[in-house]
Amino acid sequence: MAFRGDVHGGSTGLQAGLGLIGGQAEAGIEKKLYVKVGFFTGAVFVVSAAMYSIIHYMRGIEWAPATFFGNVFLLVFGILMVVLDFPIPHPHQSLVDIRDNIYKFVLFMTRFTGRGIWYLFLATLVFSTLWDGGASWLLGLIFTGYLIILGIAALYKGGMMSYKLNKVREEILKSNRSAEHYLAPSQNCLSKVQFNAMVESVMHEHGFFSDDELDYVINSLSFTPENDGQVSMEEIEYWLSDGPMMIV
Repeated sequence: MAFRGDVHGGSTGLQAGLGLIGGQAEAGIEKKLYVKVGFFTGAVFVVSAAMYSIIHYMRGIEWAPATFFGNVFLLVFGILMVVLDFPIPHPHQSLVDIRDNIYKFVLFMTRFTGRGIWYLFLATLVFSTLWDGGASWLLGLIFTGYLIILGIAALYKGGMMSYKLNKVREEILKSNRSAEHYLAPSQNCLSKVQFNAMVESVMHEHGFFSDDELDYVINSLSFTPENDGQVSMEEIEYWLSDGPMMIV
C-alpha cells in the first residue's frame, strides 16, 4: 500500500497533531515547566552578573572600555533571555509579539543545540566578568558552574534528537524516495501526526519520537520561528538535501 494513504489522516488526527500551542513565541523552546524555570534561572544569573559587575565598575571608574562593553553585552542579552524564558503558561500578547521578533533575529535560540552553545559562551563571559574582573569570585563560580551545566544539558538533549532525526533522513535517502512520496497529491505539507507516521514507517518503530520530541523536531525543520505543527514540502526537501545533519 502506498505510504501517502497512511499519512493522509482524518480531521481528528489533524486536530490531535497540532504543534506548540500558540506558536513558538508563546510556548517557548521547552514545554516542561521545570525546564522553563531552569532556563529562566540561567537568564537571571546572566543579568545579575552584569548588574553586579557594572556596580563594581562604577565604584571605581577607570578606563576599561572592554570591561564596560562586555558588561553591557551581558546585560542586554540577559534581559532578552529573561523575556524569552519567563515561565508563565499564558503570556500577554504584547510579550508574545516581543518574543516573536527576538526569535526572528536570533533563531538559534529556538534550538536546544544553539541554546547549549550560547550558554557555554555566556559562561565564559560571566567567569571573566566576575572572577577575572574582581567583582566576586564566589558569584563567578556559582553562576559559571550553573551556566556550564545548563549548556551541557541543552547540548546533550539537542544532540540526541539531532542524531535520531538524521537516522530517519539516512533511511529515507537509502530508499531513494523523494519528499513527494510522503505527501498526497493535493498536499503541500505534513501535519505532526502525518510526520510521525512517516517516521515510524521509515524506522519500523512505534514511538521513535515522543510527542514532545516531535514538536522540537518540527520546530527545527521550520524555516521560521513559528511552529504550527506542520512541515512544508520545501522544508522536507531541504532536510533531505545533501549537507550536514539538521540541528535540533
